[in-house]
Amino acid sequence: HSDPLRRLIDELEKAPAKNWTLAQMASSTGLSVSHFRALFKARHGQSPVRFFQSLRMREAARFLRETEWPIKQIAQQFGFKELPHFYRAFHSIHRATPARYRKEFCGWA
Repeated sequence: HSDPLRRLIDELEKAPAKNWTLAQMASSTGLSVSHFRALFKARHGQSPVRFFQSLRMREAARFLRETEWPIKQIAQQFGFKELPHFYRAFHSIHRATPARYRKEFCGWA
């Protein structure tokens, strides 16, 4: 892609476990942090950090639905060393804890 934001999103989707910082995201596009943040928000309607958190939590939700992996293993797969941090991030996007989400969508916890 010649579009640096699209290239970044492709990178984020390929490496959801990597803990990207705003500076790393901006650097990968070749833009300053402030220009990157403004351009990203104008194009995607949310901050790049929020966008990436949402992407990670969508993928985590898919793992909860499609695998029988323990929640702790899924949290680690997506770069969370501490389970409470994963629970808070997941809840902020899906308005349910990972265990409740799995139970509601899969019928098991």
